[in-house]
Amino acid sequence: MPLFILFFFSLSCSVPAFSYDWPDLSRPAGEPGGGEKDAAVIIGAENYPFIEKVPGARRNAEDWQAYLTGALKVPADRVALLRDNDATLEEMRRYAFEKAGQVEPGGTLWFVFIGHGAPSKDGKDGLLVGVDAQQKAESAYARSLSRNELLALLASGKQARADAVANLKARV
Repeated sequence: MPLFILFFFSLSCSVPAFSYDWPDLSRPAGEPGGGEKDAAVIIGAENYPFIEKVPGARRNAEDWQAYLTGALKVPADRVALLRDNDATLEEMRRYAFEKAGQVEPGGTLWFVFIGHGAPSKDGKDGLLVGVDAQQKAESAYARSLSRNELLALLASGKQARADAVANLKARV
């Protein structure tokens, strides 16, 4: 049976803090703006070629892009949208580091992932599974971005905080 997991964390001054106040994308935002200093990486991995698809991932990612660029006014050139074949380990790493360098002081670095998730081998970390992972455990470990690596990449920027949202589909 598929299990969908949604988690949100905020990284402020390199110290993780947990929060649950993510935006409601189902209704129009209130006062527009506030994201002019921000940057974002949005990943919607729906069509995994070797493992089960994640229905709605692309649309959800596009909704996040519309919210960030429309309602919050995050500059479009500072928002990376990776869908399907672009959602590889290398691209997730590259854009997380790139956008961390583009966020302005006082801004927020957004990282949104919709796709498959898995625990690490030792169970002490979580993995964002790249779209090119195969159905074998070793492939999933090798083609995934760990939470710890992601936190290090996000912490490399000048932002006041980094918000990461992941809507994960896992098998139980």
